[in-house]
Amino acid sequence: MSGVRRGADGASALGKLTKSRRARKRGLLFLIAPGLGPNPVASNPLFDDARVEHFPEQLSAFEKLDVLLVQLVSGLVTFIRAGADRIAAATPLPRATAAGAQAGDFADSDNLACLLVTDLLGNRRTAFGFGPGPGPVELRTFSGDEFARGEKEAVTAWYDAGRAIIRKSWEQSDLAERLTDILRQAVEVSRMINDLQHTCDLRGRCRYVCG
Repeated sequence: MSGVRRGADGASALGKLTKSRRARKRGLLFLIAPGLGPNPVASNPLFDDARVEHFPEQLSAFEKLDVLLVQLVSGLVTFIRAGADRIAAATPLPRATAAGAQAGDFADSDNLACLLVTDLLGNRRTAFGFGPGPGPVELRTFSGDEFARGEKEAVTAWYDAGRAIIRKSWEQSDLAERLTDILRQAVEVSRMINDLQHTCDLRGRCRYVCG
């Protein structure tokens, strides 16, 4: 039941687009901000003017990608919550965190579902092992995070069921395809946004720039 970590797939274009960046043109600063949560650019007059008057194709593409990212994150949260519920229902071990369970048996189905999805997104498998000691065993990652405690058979069955539930649900969902599409679009949008950082071609009339 233990696994070996593999390197996460690169998504540098997507990472760049989820960080704030500025582009200067004749003294004009454009704030290109991430959109997870309330979108700062939605009420930013400089961004709005640039999108409408000067760079409609590039900045509209950025906004569309921003919307897709928000929708994907929302879908992932819903997927993780539903998966955690199914994992918890598949075991007699109480649903709790290590801190909440104190010295009793428990299975942290919520954190397991989140970790398993993170592994899928990163194309890796987190390694687990049983902690030493008589009586109930503790299931931990190699970094020391505790995920379950109880009889070894019950803990093993819970972990194996969790992996099977998340994997099957992932294969039945459209999340992988949506992620692939977003990464593809991110490469193109990142290229367009990068090209704007040092452009001197401000098309159209700008109310913020004189001369």
